[in-house]
Amino acid sequence: MAIKLDAIDYKCIDVLLKQPLATWREVSEKVDVTERTVARRMQKLLDEKTFRVLGETDPLILKKGGVHHVWIKCQLGMVEQVATSLKNMTCCKLTLSLTGSYDLFAEFHFDSYEEMLQYTFKIIPAIAGVQTYDNNAVLRHFKQASNRYYHEEKFLTKEEQRLIELLLQDGRAKITELSAALNLSSPTVKGMIDQLTTDRIISYKLDIEPMLIGFATEAIICLEVSPSEMPDLIEVLQASPFTRSLFGTSGKAQVFWHVVHKDNHALWDLVGDLLKEFKGINHMNLNMVLHAYKRSGYIR
Repeated sequence: MAIKLDAIDYKCIDVLLKQPLATWREVSEKVDVTERTVARRMQKLLDEKTFRVLGETDPLILKKGGVHHVWIKCQLGMVEQVATSLKNMTCCKLTLSLTGSYDLFAEFHFDSYEEMLQYTFKIIPAIAGVQTYDNNAVLRHFKQASNRYYHEEKFLTKEEQRLIELLLQDGRAKITELSAALNLSSPTVKGMIDQLTTDRIISYKLDIEPMLIGFATEAIICLEVSPSEMPDLIEVLQASPFTRSLFGTSGKAQVFWHVVHKDNHALWDLVGDLLKEFKGINHMNLNMVLHAYKRSGYIR
């Protein structure tokens, strides 16, 4: 069943896109609608999983098994079956079907080096319908969906790591719920959250399908770039409001650029405008996203 949003829903969502933790009262003041109406409408959309508010961090800072991008070519007629296998894996956080050389793209967040090896060499190759695949490690996060990016290393305590993991599942979780889960006092948890936010270790995003907020076109663009132009290119792509995420990766392409726009023509113009000055781009591979089976660890 198609999701239908009206003008009031869009106004409220627009506020939450900019301030994911805004209270219903704060939203109501900005959209000039009663707090009761805002609360009723937004809670309904939350309950229906139309959108979620999630914490977001650089997975590399959790010091686990790393983040890997897996590109899969499927046997004829097996895309749906392979995608279903991928999206049912807990460590798989994103599964997209694509145009281009590969049929599917998946992002994995591994809890340990051993788990990464297990999936890379045993589990993924054994999925029925997988013909070939490439596995690239994410080396650096430059920008994510919350428009926050991270630069500094920080040692995290076990309590901070656990708190981050809880906020990744529900960014609007109540302090009392978090304190109970961590067996810590509410003031202690509130202080930890404030410090993690100040240090830019965690930020928040509205997790919603791009097409519901006017982005009908979505693509993953992989770029092979000369090292001398890498810093300037990253700066330009970071600044674009249409950049959903931006990573530095291993493999043939060094830059992974996830971009959304209103339509195909606008995307074409954007890519041309942003990249035309860079003579050190040796190759570009543009893959249009056809369907999202899973985002942010949640099955669509």
